[in-house]
Amino acid sequence: MRARVLDKLFSISRRKEAVLLSMVGGPLTASEISRATKLESNKVYSALTDLIADRLVVALPQPHGPKMYCLNNDEIGALLDRTKGKLEVNLKTLTTIREKMDRAPRQPLPRQADEIWTGPPNDSIEQTRKLLEGSRKSVLISTYMFSWYKDIEDILVTKLRKKIRATTLMINPKSKNVFSPSHSKIIQDKITLLKGLGIDVCLLENRPPFRGIIVDESICLIMMYPFAGETNSETSTGYCICKNSAIVKILASYFAAYVRESTRALGGSSTPIGSSTTIGNSKL
Repeated sequence: MRARVLDKLFSISRRKEAVLLSMVGGPLTASEISRATKLESNKVYSALTDLIADRLVVALPQPHGPKMYCLNNDEIGALLDRTKGKLEVNLKTLTTIREKMDRAPRQPLPRQADEIWTGPPNDSIEQTRKLLEGSRKSVLISTYMFSWYKDIEDILVTKLRKKIRATTLMINPKSKNVFSPSHSKIIQDKITLLKGLGIDVCLLENRPPFRGIIVDESICLIMMYPFAGETNSETSTGYCICKNSAIVKILASYFAAYVRESTRALGGSSTPIGSSTTIGNSKL
């Protein structure tokens, strides 16, 4: 029983935590807890019901007046003592491991450890710019509506002037999978802009299989999302950069397969892609 309660104690919600902490100084009524925590009464009662069921809080019997609630000090105290003992054992183990690590000779990291790494979403544009600056032959871009174009425009235009080959895979503005008419307008404007720069623009009826770029078929940056089904309010959780040649080539082939199923944008219209388009070593 105590193991179950211990798990409850250290995985409670912030609301229950606030209710528990409000009673550290002594018994309180539900109204007093509500004032102390600034929680609505129904949320306080809901939290108290769960905490009583978990044996962390006790309801004190009162002959008159509102019911009082207090911490189950015996139960919580025993659990905390038990947890303190476990933490002390773990700390001793960790200290021993650290001492052994400090004495042991340093081992070189396996090559793969330097070939894949991740970062937060707010750092993705800076990393994308760095990858583009290092491009020598080709840039493959997979995106929904390329809303971040302005963030890389200067580098992309410079690379195009140096004859770097660029291909963009994005959703067809007329597709039913575009979230809104305003998105369709943005996508169509981007198509016109990119075609004017000499970039191959390939359109899909469904949204692109991934978001990111592949540079020279040797390194890629892929945005990561938590969803199973995309929504208009999607938010990236970060990015992954990979320079493992085998993985990047597989991803480039994946990109090429989607290009084969796409249409190529020509001005304001789209026509089926021919068999003469080439991405790196992949004939499309």
